[in-house]
Order: sequence, then structure tokens, then C-alpha cells
Amino acid sequence: MTISTYATLLNAKVIIPSQRTNYYAVQKDHFFDFLRPLIAGILFDEAWYLAAYPDIAEAIAAGVIPSAREHYLQSGYFEHRLPYDTRYTATGTWRSMTMCGPPSRRARSRTGATISCNPASAKAACRIRALR
Repeated sequence: MTISTYATLLNAKVIIPSQRTNYYAVQKDHFFDFLRPLIAGILFDEAWYLAAYPDIAEAIAAGVIPSAREHYLQSGYFEHRLPYDTRYTATGTWRSMTMCGPPSRRARSRTGATISCNPASAKAACRIRALR
């Protein structure tokens, strides 16, 4: 992804600063393009996504879209579709894969750090240990 200079974005009216506040108006497509690399960092459960959204499974089978993950990155996030199951676990602890993955799961982040969750904690506390 190439990022244009601030002056280029202003001149092309991709971004428009507010005269009264510190806010900017941003073209929708540009904003979505900016978000996509961040969305790619969200953990994603492809099996759950396909079970939850059978229309996506049908579109993949028909060759309309390449994968569930690709659909989520390009459209699903913006359609308010969830990337994983967010229900309570059997023990009553909330699980959020965005934070640290499902309870008692170990994973490696993109930086190589080990991420583990404690399912006994009320908030499923996460511990991140960097690899040396």
C-alpha cells in the first residue's frame, strides 16, 4: 500500500480538515483501504465463519470469492460480520480472540511472541512472552 503525502491528500480532497474542530472528513474508500492492514491483524476462525455465514460458503463453492478470510478482509468487517464466536464459554468466562485467543490456547503473534490465556481468570487474562 502506498501512502500519499499529506499535501496530495488535501489537494485531491481525500481528506478535508474541519474549520472548527480537530477532526477530518475522509473519503470512504480511502478510509477503508487504510483500515484493511489493521483488520488483517484480527484473529479469524474460518470454520466458524463459514458455519455462521452459509452465504459465504456458497460463494466460495461457486468461485465468486477465494476464501472466507479474504471475504472478511474485503467486505465482512464492513458488513458487521464477526470473525469468530463471541459467546460465553462453558465455564462462564468471556472469550475474545481479538484480545488473546480462546481460553487455554497458545498462539504465536506475527512478531513471534507467545500468547497464552488463563481460562480461570474472570477476564481471561493474557500473558505475552517475547522470544529472545
